[in-house]
Amino acid sequence: MRGLKLMLAVLTIASFLPVFPAAAGANGLCDWTELVGHDTNEQPKTGDLTCDQDGVSFSGETKYYVDGQGGGAFGGIYNRPVKSSDIRVELTIEELADGAVEDAWVSVSFLDAKKFFNIFNTLDPGGVVTLLRNDGGIVSAQVDGYAPFGATNHRTLLNKTTGVAVGQKLELRLKRDFAGRWHYSVNGVRFDGSGELVDLPASLFAGKDVYVVVGVHNVNGHETSFRVSRISSGAQYEPETDGQKVFNERIFANPPLQYRPLRIIHDNLTTSMIDDLKNLGYGGIVTNVPYSDYLESETNWNTLVDNVEYAIDEAGLRMWIYDEEGYPSGGAGGIVLRERPDLEAQGLATIVRETSGSETITIPHPTGHGEVVLAAAYEGTRDNFSAATMTDLRPFLDAGGSLNWSAPAGDRVVFYMVQKPFYEGSHAANNWFEQRRYVNLLEKEAAETFVDWTHEQYFERLGSYFGNGIEAFFTDEPSLLGTYLDPPPVTPLVRDVPDPNVPLLPSLNWGNALLDDFELKRGYDLYPFLPYLAGGDDAQAKQVRWDFYRTLSELLEDNYFGTLQGFCTDKGVACTGHLLLEEDLFHHAVFEGNLMSIYRRMDYPGIDLLTAYPWIAKVWGVTTAKLASSVAKHEGKPHVHSEISNAFDGSEAGITGRLGSIAVQFAYGVDTFTSYYVHTQMSNADNRLFTDYVGRLGYLLDGGKSVAETALYYPIESVWAHTLPPQSIHAEDFAPGAVDVSESLKQTALQLVGSQLDFDYVDEESVLEAGTAEGKLVTADGSAYRTLVVPRVSVMSESALDKLETLADAGVAIVMLDSGNVIGERGTTAGDIQDAYDGLLAHPNVTSVVGESAIPAAVKAAIEPDFALDQPDSAIIYRKQKIGDSYAYLIVNTSENPAQFEASFNVSLERARIWDPLTGSVVPLPLKTKNGRLTADLTFAGRQGMVVTFEPEAADWTILGGQDAGGAVRDGAVANSGGGLTFVGDAKYYVDGQGGGAFGGIFNRPVYADDIEVEMEIGELADEALQDAWVSLSFLDGKKFFNIFNTLDPGGVVTLLRNDGGVLKAQVDGYADFGGGSMQRTLMVKTLDADVGEAFAIRLKRDAVSGKWGYYVNGTRLDTGGELDDLPGGLFDGKNVYVVVGLHNANGGLTSFTVKRISSGE
Repeated sequence: MRGLKLMLAVLTIASFLPVFPAAAGANGLCDWTELVGHDTNEQPKTGDLTCDQDGVSFSGETKYYVDGQGGGAFGGIYNRPVKSSDIRVELTIEELADGAVEDAWVSVSFLDAKKFFNIFNTLDPGGVVTLLRNDGGIVSAQVDGYAPFGATNHRTLLNKTTGVAVGQKLELRLKRDFAGRWHYSVNGVRFDGSGELVDLPASLFAGKDVYVVVGVHNVNGHETSFRVSRISSGAQYEPETDGQKVFNERIFANPPLQYRPLRIIHDNLTTSMIDDLKNLGYGGIVTNVPYSDYLESETNWNTLVDNVEYAIDEAGLRMWIYDEEGYPSGGAGGIVLRERPDLEAQGLATIVRETSGSETITIPHPTGHGEVVLAAAYEGTRDNFSAATMTDLRPFLDAGGSLNWSAPAGDRVVFYMVQKPFYEGSHAANNWFEQRRYVNLLEKEAAETFVDWTHEQYFERLGSYFGNGIEAFFTDEPSLLGTYLDPPPVTPLVRDVPDPNVPLLPSLNWGNALLDDFELKRGYDLYPFLPYLAGGDDAQAKQVRWDFYRTLSELLEDNYFGTLQGFCTDKGVACTGHLLLEEDLFHHAVFEGNLMSIYRRMDYPGIDLLTAYPWIAKVWGVTTAKLASSVAKHEGKPHVHSEISNAFDGSEAGITGRLGSIAVQFAYGVDTFTSYYVHTQMSNADNRLFTDYVGRLGYLLDGGKSVAETALYYPIESVWAHTLPPQSIHAEDFAPGAVDVSESLKQTALQLVGSQLDFDYVDEESVLEAGTAEGKLVTADGSAYRTLVVPRVSVMSESALDKLETLADAGVAIVMLDSGNVIGERGTTAGDIQDAYDGLLAHPNVTSVVGESAIPAAVKAAIEPDFALDQPDSAIIYRKQKIGDSYAYLIVNTSENPAQFEASFNVSLERARIWDPLTGSVVPLPLKTKNGRLTADLTFAGRQGMVVTFEPEAADWTILGGQDAGGAVRDGAVANSGGGLTFVGDAKYYVDGQGGGAFGGIFNRPVYADDIEVEMEIGELADEALQDAWVSLSFLDGKKFFNIFNTLDPGGVVTLLRNDGGVLKAQVDGYADFGGGSMQRTLMVKTLDADVGEAFAIRLKRDAVSGKWGYYVNGTRLDTGGELDDLPGGLFDGKNVYVVVGLHNANGGLTSFTVKRISSGE
């Protein structure tokens, strides 16, 4: 077949042809394109590709030679859409003429889609090109950026020596950090240390498929060669969040490292343990400098550096830094207070005495306490007094601070407030690790000293790995000390012995400059109103408490978390960790403040969830995980982190419990897990189940954004307004009003998820910044909510009430729990606020309910649920993720018992598969239509989570340009639909015989391999008697279609369409293992019922019962004589299958074709 040989010849001459990229948007890690170079004897040298979790490496004949023919040439080119924020290329330049003669260099290019084959022309903004020259035997690098730099589109960013000799390995890496700044490194060493890339836009590749190109340009004939040993997405690979996604069964079976859990190892980490963890499927390690002689032993620092270097460079694992000796974080193992004892956490202990008068009030100064801040009496009772009636009792204090005062007749209440070091009984003394005095997180100097001693030392020793293997700093349970905890169930270490004589009095968080800070932030002096922090039930008292706890929250956000985030942002790593007792709102007030505001200061908002029982995880996570994931969604943060263990379980839940608890957290928006589960106490099989399970769910749910129609208001201000100093962490010791608001939110959340109504939290800041569109509340990130649910509240700012009315006027359906009396912030009029609240309840777009259990029905009346069951089952929760044009539903049975139900889905895409992360199995999901919705029958074991995906049948196609009769490029346009891909506009391609042959347009994508259909029309095509032209319609396995007549490793069907006197004739060739050493066979040659110029459709389909293939033209079977019987039924199993429509023209006759549709059959 002379035409086949001619085609092979032209495809091996890569220097003369345009370079066709691989499938755009394909997310498989092995979807690289390797184009053929040639050796000194002009023989093709293709090499071998090996794919793993990070990318592709090359072996064998990977050396490419190019000499200067035709004014220049490109050698081997490797490309695929990659994670555009982190790209790495490892190569060796072997022969390269000296740069002084300016005739040869190697170009390594990170470019946007479909432009790399013309890299020095029409680079529409996006691209970084590295020109590597031979400078006296040493490689120098010129890094050029193609981006909007003002008046110019191109700029040389830096030009310097790499220090690497010609012939030695060279690793180039382009990476964007969390601040959006680009960095360039050579062999792991920062190359742009003077900020040369600072003007390169952070969004350079946003919304684009990015290709890596390695090529040789040679002008004057000097021989040049290179080897590429690896191309990968840095230390990890992820699809871009706004990109398309093809759910890949192979990746699901063995997910990449970045989706797998990290193991937390504090002490005794070794390289052998690192190897073990890698082999067990862990994706990384959270670690720290060893605890002995913490932060002050060079031997320990050297051990850490050795371990980190080995984990990153040798094992390829991700690394996080744990920022403390034990926990809670902030004290640098006691060093901060050793250096600055004045920065110790402070409390304001409060003693309240009520009297009817005519008695002596005696309050001894408490042991271990300090200055008396307030001693005063007020007319009335603890719940009903006015600060204006104050009698200053400080003149009645003795030298030791004890109070003796003879109260006159009449009801009075005495408040005695005394500052103290906040330690005994607190979390600092009653945590599980060590009794150690704690720093005051309200003081910025405390955080700065902590960072100086901790974070800066890590950077000094490991700075080259920051953002280059080291991903994040983990801060563990930093908090205000708030109240008293029960002793832990384990015996902690003891650094600072608690004084048993110090009484555990109800106490407020306090700071050395808190009175000044409060006045600066709130605009009035707190001192006269201090008693309202411990008593008073009127509006003024609640408003002062509201202001007080808001101030504490802002100081904690700015001074501690702001300092940590500032360091991490500056150094290119993520700030993450988790807080203390995040499950209940009444704890938020005394330990943190507004959790949502604090999570905004984390790059990966984090939680801990210390149970392996899914039903418990459902209850705890509905606040903790959902709060963190809501902030991440609205703020555009890439990950939500959870520290996991079963530390709070009284009995062992087993591996299915652990996995079920993880599935619950995924359903609530968590995607990154750090594990305290001891891997050596688990079997190898359970470790692999655990790590594979996490990785599989992480892969499926990666990218895009969760879909929820309901927003739930986070009423932290109402908790602040009610909070009084508690005696312990237990609910009965908190003010009932604070507990009521807290419990109302939790029950509302549980009612929603138990009714299969997913939601995101919004706080006052989110609501005030929100807009409206089409009757929906739209947050700043573009998330749109048809309904807003407001649980029980007791306070609401005037601006928030006004905004709720605006939302209701715009058509947003608001569901409110009738809270009765509501007050506004300080300075508002109580009557005006109450009237506004009552008016809101009466609005026609507001539904008022009297209990949390009535909320789901009110929400369902306003929306069409995204997921619904045919029967109530509160144990079933879900998450819907939209990724490009596809959807993934994670469904979790949190019950111990199995569940069977009919589920309906609010989607219109009919290609559905169900993915089991436990087994790795993937099967099609049969669908029905009921009441206009897609439904499926589902069966779940107890504790089981599975994912259902819906995908369009046509997406992510690449259309490569042909040329018209005048030589102009004709790219055409494309329209996707569920039925396939339709081409419009300039979809007609012309090819004439240049250089011995050429390809026209090529259309490709991984497709459903059992049923493929192409509809097309051949316009001009020379008669086959001339043996000079035909069209090839190819159903091929991945990575080989552009070399379809060479090295087709088993899999492929090629149709050659010829012009037989104006009627089309089809030759169908199979490429498979036909036995006897044969890889290729002509299966049939038949005339089609189609003329040149007429539309026709070709279809290749495997019978679901027999497994045999059938070939159809315009719906009529062509292989009626069993011509395809020997084609293996499993021809395409486990492969990404591409459709290629191309035209080969040998002798110059003008040829054209139009492709109308490519789809997966029916």
